[in-house]
Amino acid sequence: MQIIKDSLTISFYLAAGATLGLILIFPEANLLLFENKLGTVSLQVLMFSILLGSIAITSNAVLQSYGYFKQITLYIIGMFVIKYLLNYILVAKLGMIGSSFATVISLLFLSGLSLLFLKNKITKQSFLKMINWRAFIYAALSMSVSLLMFKYLLGDFVSEWRIVLFIYIIIVISVGAMIYLLLLLRFNALSQRQLNTLPFTRTIFKLEKIAKYKRR
Repeated sequence: MQIIKDSLTISFYLAAGATLGLILIFPEANLLLFENKLGTVSLQVLMFSILLGSIAITSNAVLQSYGYFKQITLYIIGMFVIKYLLNYILVAKLGMIGSSFATVISLLFLSGLSLLFLKNKITKQSFLKMINWRAFIYAALSMSVSLLMFKYLLGDFVSEWRIVLFIYIIIVISVGAMIYLLLLLRFNALSQRQLNTLPFTRTIFKLEKIAKYKRR
């Protein structure tokens, strides 16, 4: 049972950090990938599918391991039906961003029902109670502020040359990810057991010591 909760918790923290980071850097990432900023807002909305998709995949994998194949199949079919209907309605009115909303809403339906079924049948605990919200909010806000400051200070020096954009994005992502991880560790978002399941365990434990260091 604890393994299930650990899987959902780790999946949330990783996917939420990636989602937020990509939303913040997507104007530059869009310019790097497509040489223009067209459709940036649509792609930023679509990034929420990373978080929702990660939660849906993790929860459905657990349900599948317990033999709930029928429920998973029904939920997935329901997701595709909702996506089809929303695409039909929203794309005509909103264009590309309507398609992004349709994808996110359909994944929200799938992940929400999967988590609810998981709670009722297996974990007996709400997914929301598994998350250390204080740690997550501190980490997410700090990462967001640092990335926005980074972009404000260095944005004028970034050219449209792809190599410069690539180096800039790598630096921004690295700084943001490090701040996010350090604050998650600082505020005990992950238990020692959960940290042991991650790759590069020794490095993570060293970072934890740095995050929790207190000058005497």
